[in-house]
Amino acid sequence: MVLLGPFVREPKASGLTRLATRVLMSRSWAAAAWNWYLPRLYAGIRPADFAEYRAGVTAAIRRPGYARAFSLTTGTRHHKAEQALPLVTAPALIVMGDQDPDFPDPLIEARWITDTLHGELLMVAEAGHYPHSQRPDLVGPAVIAFAAGLE
Repeated sequence: MVLLGPFVREPKASGLTRLATRVLMSRSWAAAAWNWYLPRLYAGIRPADFAEYRAGVTAAIRRPGYARAFSLTTGTRHHKAEQALPLVTAPALIVMGDQDPDFPDPLIEARWITDTLHGELLMVAEAGHYPHSQRPDLVGPAVIAFAAGLE
């Protein structure tokens, strides 16, 4: 199992922050809010085609029904994943960008996940929430090596 920038426990956030997120990610605002927020998730090195990718994501969210589906996704809670994590016995590689803005300290979060899963950790330098697209030069070979080491 390879976890890329994983959310596996409930992030600490105030009620006001949760409400603001819910409003901004509502169907009416989802495309504009995500277009504004997406660059923050790509802290560090951005892929060469980031501008085109961002425009495509924004256009997709504007398609009928897509904003609603996206909005529902942003409201996902993580309590059940956190409870299930200690039950996982599969080998795991946890991949986290060292600049992931979704966590106050990405390294602390990554180590907690790695320790809980008894897995391996790859902290990706100069990457935010999408290390696999930001640093495929590091993530790709690590995933291939991890898979090759499985029986």
